[in-house]
Amino acid sequence: MKKAVVLILLLLFLVPATALAHTELKSSFPKQDEVIEQPLKEIMLTFNTDLEKLSTLSLFDENEKKVNVDTIEVKANVLSAALSTTLANGNYKIDWKIVGADGHVINQSFSFQMAVPILPETETLTGKSFTEEIIVKEAPAQEPSPSIPQDDQIALNISNIGSSSSSLFIWIGVCSLIVIAILANRIWRKRT
Repeated sequence: MKKAVVLILLLLFLVPATALAHTELKSSFPKQDEVIEQPLKEIMLTFNTDLEKLSTLSLFDENEKKVNVDTIEVKANVLSAALSTTLANGNYKIDWKIVGADGHVINQSFSFQMAVPILPETETLTGKSFTEEIIVKEAPAQEPSPSIPQDDQIALNISNIGSSSSSLFIWIGVCSLIVIAILANRIWRKRT
């Protein structure tokens, strides 16, 4: 009998403590009951042991409606989910189900809240809204000045054409054709 007790005690001391420990949630983002005040792009759960690839999580809104997540990934002891959609303000719940390195399945959940501030329309120093200033600045008078002669007005319009990239190619093409025509004219005159 004494030999059996000594053998059992010896085995207990030789077995690593980590093999006896169950997998537990060490940290998370967001944390339980945390109020998030900026857009959430990723959920990340970190555990005290490595996880099996079967581990997963689900996200639910305050009406228990499942919210789609883009990708769920398991890397060593981290379970993460990427979000491409912006979460509306409100309460959310994360249900997670993991299979630890010890083979135990653990299901738990926790909640957090989204409270991203909604910015009012920005006012400028002039007291006008940003959109009103854009409209005013983008709508200058386009009437030609009466003091500019007709030929100068045409040259001014041609220089305005060159301001956009598509018009630049047209301008280069027209100039190239003019240069080719002048060279062809000179060559033709030299031959005659």
